[in-house]
Amino acid sequence: MSKIRIAVIGLKGLPAYGGAARSMESIIGYIVRDFDFTIYAIDSHTKVRGMYNGYNQIIFKSMNNKLLNTFMYYWKCLTHVMLKGTYDLILMNHAESGFIIPFLRLKYRVITTLHGVYTNERFEDKFGVIENKLFKVFQWFAFRFSNHLISVSQYEMDFCKKFTNAPISYIPNGVNLNELISDKAIGSSDYLLFAAARVYGIKGADIFLKALKKMNYQGQILFIGDLSHDAKYAKYLKNISENLNIEYLDIIRDKSLLFKYIDSAQLFIFPSRIEAMSNMLLEVASLKCPIIASDIPANSSVFNDREVTFFNSEDHLDLANKIQYSLSNPKVLKAKATRAYEKLQKGYLWEQSANKYKNLINEYSKYKRI
Repeated sequence: MSKIRIAVIGLKGLPAYGGAARSMESIIGYIVRDFDFTIYAIDSHTKVRGMYNGYNQIIFKSMNNKLLNTFMYYWKCLTHVMLKGTYDLILMNHAESGFIIPFLRLKYRVITTLHGVYTNERFEDKFGVIENKLFKVFQWFAFRFSNHLISVSQYEMDFCKKFTNAPISYIPNGVNLNELISDKAIGSSDYLLFAAARVYGIKGADIFLKALKKMNYQGQILFIGDLSHDAKYAKYLKNISENLNIEYLDIIRDKSLLFKYIDSAQLFIFPSRIEAMSNMLLEVASLKCPIIASDIPANSSVFNDREVTFFNSEDHLDLANKIQYSLSNPKVLKAKATRAYEKLQKGYLWEQSANKYKNLINEYSKYKRI
């Protein structure tokens, strides 16, 4: 019996380095033997063409303009799956990719994973007003035309239900508690750590740096992430961090090496203004690294204040106080980190989430192609 054929659109390339792509890579890794996956990618994100880790990867040529690069990637995916594809199901990723879903539905059933939605108050600083409005329109198409929606965020589901009649499932991001940690020497320890794949305004790095300036913090700080997505914001961060003992590292694509940096940190600071459900937050907890996080719903709906230290979002003075308290109370930090790790075992493992995807795919594959 032939396997169910699935096209995956929106990851842009595996092996992954961004949060959404890393989550789907983990999901696919658990169920790749059950289904025939084809990943649609772009050469700005990966060079691994053809068969890789049990799935096939088709790679399109990239463009220099990042926004146009993303837009054309989706159109190329649409053209290929409609003219050359013979799939049983499409797995879409990202609400803002919804503008191609009405066309996909002419031939396929579509399950869309929402890795974060554009609520009324959400605004992406790295894009302009027009782009943000377009993303909300594209998101409406995802809500309207998908056969089934998956939300990684429990608290965002109520918002989504206002705009769709499609069934929607909550399948959270997760962790693998047996991830490898690099044995490479990094030359640092007991530092404060900030890390994000793509660094722009919603990640709240400026709040973290302002807190450190207020404290006149003299200890070591490591900052990991790609600053190229918003040049104005990157310059702003560099100005704030003047006279701090900070080392800026680029994005680390090797997960085992990234985990080495997390595992060696004294504290991980997670000051995001907006999240759906952060892979990074879960991964840090899986390494029992103490966390200070903003009290936004995406964070507080996963962990409580016995597991993570929360500060008032946007309040760098409160964050400074929480950092000072945490550094003075290492036993309290260790106990919280242990409880956060135990929380993951109860409902945030990739294997658990992958089984939910498997069941959903099997349910929709009964219909095969329309």
